[in-house]
Formats: sequence, C-alpha cells, structure tokens
Amino acid sequence: MNNKLFWFIAFVLAALFSCWATSTSLLLMMPTLFSPNPIIRTIMVWVLVFLVFVLSSMSIKWIIDALRNECDNRRTMFWGGLATLIVTWILISLPTNAHTFFYNQQIGAVLSEDLTNTENYSQQLANRSNVDSAFYDLEKKVLQKFSDFTKEVSTGYTSQKFGGVGPEAIKYFTEVNELMGSEYQLPTPATTTRATSEEKRRIIDNLHAKLISNLEQKKLDQYVASKEIAKDAQDDIKKMNLMQDTVQNLIATNRISEMASEPVIRQTNAVLQDAYTTIKNGSSFVKFNKGDKEIYTADNIETRTSRFFNPYVVMYDFFCGKYTWTFIFWILLSIVIDLMGFFFYYQWKK
Repeated sequence: MNNKLFWFIAFVLAALFSCWATSTSLLLMMPTLFSPNPIIRTIMVWVLVFLVFVLSSMSIKWIIDALRNECDNRRTMFWGGLATLIVTWILISLPTNAHTFFYNQQIGAVLSEDLTNTENYSQQLANRSNVDSAFYDLEKKVLQKFSDFTKEVSTGYTSQKFGGVGPEAIKYFTEVNELMGSEYQLPTPATTTRATSEEKRRIIDNLHAKLISNLEQKKLDQYVASKEIAKDAQDDIKKMNLMQDTVQNLIATNRISEMASEPVIRQTNAVLQDAYTTIKNGSSFVKFNKGDKEIYTADNIETRTSRFFNPYVVMYDFFCGKYTWTFIFWILLSIVIDLMGFFFYYQWKK
C-alpha cells in the first residue's frame, strides 16, 4: 500500500507540472478558450489537460501490457494505445510543454527584437526617406525626352534646320508633359525657330529648372509615403517606445515571463499589430531586410510576437530553421518529464 501511495503521489506531482506547462501554452494560443471568465477558463483548461495526461499515461500502459501479453485483445490494446498516445501526447502535451519552457526563456528577446525591427521600418515611413523605385524609371524617361528637346532647340538635329522651338522640339516637349501628367506639366514655350544662342539657352535653362522642381514635387506627392502614413508611423513609434521601456524594465527585473506580465505582452502585441498595418499600407516606401517583406505585407497580419504565442507555429518555425537548436533541449526536457509521469502511472497501476 505504501508503495502504491508513493507512485500515486509521484504521478500526481509529475502530472501537475506537465499540466501547468500544457495549460499555459494553450492559454497563450487561445486566451479565451472555453470562457471569457478567467476562473472558469482556468478550471476547464486544467480539467482538459489533466484528462489528456491521464489518457497518455493509460495509453502507455495499454501498449506495454499488449507487448508483454498481459491483457486480452492485444492487437486492439496496442493500436488503441498507440493512437491515443499520438493524439494526447505527440499532438497535445509534448509540443505545448516544450513551447511553454521555450516561451518563458525567449519571450523577452522576441518582444525586443520585434519592437526594434518594426520601429526601424516605421521610422522609414515617418521620415518619408525612401522613394518608390518607379519614380527613378519615370525620371529617366522624362530627362531623356527633355534632352532630346534640348538638342532640337540647340541644333535642330532632328529636323536638320536651324533649331529653336519648332514642330520637332514641341513634339519632344509634349512627350515630356505626357509623362509628367496634368498636375506637373510645363508651360509650352513660344515658337521661335531663329532664336539666338543666348535665347535658346535661356529657354532651356528656365524649362529645365521648372522640370526639376516639378519632378521633385511629383516625387513627394506620389512616390514617397503620404503625410497620413507618415503621421500614423510617428504615432506607432511613440507607442512602441513606451512599450519598449516597459518591456526592458520587466526583462531587467526578470519578470517578463511571469503571469502578471502577460497583459503588458498582449498590449505590446496590439501596438505591434497597428504598426505592422501601417507598414503594410506603406510597403512601397520601405526597404525590408531579407525575408521581412512577406511577414509585414501578409494578407492576415501576424506579428513575430503573436506567432510566438502558438506552440504549433513555434514548432514549424523551429523546423524551418528560424530558431536555434537549443530548442531541442526543451523538447527533450518535456519528453523526460512526461515519461517520468507515465512511468509513475505504470508503477502505480501495475
């Protein structure tokens, strides 16, 4: 009796530790699972995960009993136990336990990196510093047509006449205006086919100065982030700076993985969601690091922080090489803890 009591207590302790890790992970992934009431939610999740752990433990015993020929219907017990083990342990308990351990160790680093990276992209929009590459294609075409206009005015190289502002020059000038669009067109110069060199140079210089000014205005109006996006980005930066200060304080005091810090983490993720949306809206004006554009412009925006809430996404990202191999340690630790619980259960029920 004493031995059975010992194995029972050992099993319960192992189960409680494993269930804590499983329930923590599930609530990170689904914070309103079962009920919006935190007390009811916690009780129901714990009942669920404890049942899962018990079923996993029972399935191990079924498999062992079937292999040792200590039960009827060996085939049914073996395959039923294996199927139950896959569903309850491989698919639920193991990944969620490893996720909780890894999350508690890494959440501070993930938050800091996400905030820093996102603030960098937001700053580009706030500064309106990046120009859409399409502008440079337009600028090249416009300046080439204006160069043709300049040559025609100066020498008449197309018409082989005297130069000046004649039909051929006007043709090139019209093409310049067509490329620039109605809001940025230059005033058509008066026809003067026998102008002096000084007059030709004055016409060209005046129009060139106006063209450069119009190109710069067109760039600011159409090929850099709009003022509205820049303002949104500035607001996002202010919020991220506040959250970064709070997060760094929690990291410095080793409180970032405590349950009391979860509201701060959720609030930080909400701020990041807004910033991701602004960056997506202004993505043409952002220079992304390798692999980041797909993350910030996805149809369904998911921050790096929110991805870290999901145990199955973390597992997927690990196998895709996005996390270091130290994650294996947490997988092995989860396996050891659960196998201890299964062993205690088997000894208790043997």
